Amino acid sequence: MFKKVFCIILMLLTLFGCSTVKEVTDYKTSVSLSFLNSSSEETQTEFEGLYSGEINNKLPDGKGSFVADDGWSVSGVFSNGKLSGNSVSVDMPVSMILDRKSRVYGTYSGELSDGKPHGTGCFQFTSNNHPAEYEGEFKNGLTDGYGKMTYHLDNFDYVEEGTYEKGVFKPTVGQLYRSFSYLDILGTYNVSDEIVDFIDNHKDQYQTDEALKENSHDYFNYDGYLNNDMRNKVIIYNLNLTSAQIIEENIMGVVLTTILAYDKAYHFYTLHFIGDHIGLEKDTEFSFHGIPCSESSFENVSGGITNTVSFLCLQISY
Repeated sequence: MFKKVFCIILMLLTLFGCSTVKEVTDYKTSVSLSFLNSSSEETQTEFEGLYSGEINNKLPDGKGSFVADDGWSVSGVFSNGKLSGNSVSVDMPVSMILDRKSRVYGTYSGELSDGKPHGTGCFQFTSNNHPAEYEGEFKNGLTDGYGKMTYHLDNFDYVEEGTYEKGVFKPTVGQLYRSFSYLDILGTYNVSDEIVDFIDNHKDQYQTDEALKENSHDYFNYDGYLNNDMRNKVIIYNLNLTSAQIIEENIMGVVLTTILAYDKAYHFYTLHFIGDHIGLEKDTEFSFHGIPCSESSFENVSGGITNTVSFLCLQISY
């Protein structure tokens, strides 16, 4: 009877193996990560390093942390030498598809699911020989949710901040205005969350002539705006100005127009709106409806500094 039981146990161990789960510290091993090849297919790459945590059959299996020989690290759940479930990485190498087409390699620090960026994190990479990074939300290895992409170019930072869907930047109008605010076109400016929300969710207050007339104020206290908390409020103004300079830029396939203008007291304004300037020329008097965003400044042709108040322009006429 004993021999029969022993044979059965030996047969089971032979068929199914013997589980050897145990805890280790600084255990020399390798971890497998998935990367996208040129055909966007996943391939596995092994990384050597030191592992601390649970192992099974000599492979990371269970909760643990891994520090690669080249410095990156990850902590979380492993299964048979691969990341499984939720984990958190620091400078982990990843590949990612951006804007549906470009496959880029970089490093990722943040939340993971099954070895892919998922949750909040930061992806750093190189684009056209310039450093770049995305900070925000990810889903299934793609930028997805709210985030901020920054390209550090030679003379300025180009920013796309807003909503991403499956790796593609799909901003709302308010978010697009915020992204444009980082461009140094007659100075940078700030677009608050309150203004973004107003542009995107309160169109009934500014999309018709009747709504603008009903919701606009005719007097703007320039000095008061600079010296108190008026800048924290979303207020539509209807002002009469004279144009001094008009700049059009095509950005992401969208025309952004910036107008430098002044009032009768020679206070300067920078007006920003999406679309062309409908024939407005320099030294022309015009009226506009707009929302003040922030104070701004730029270096003028004389080498001095011109201070302005930046507005998002809702309507212009002359």
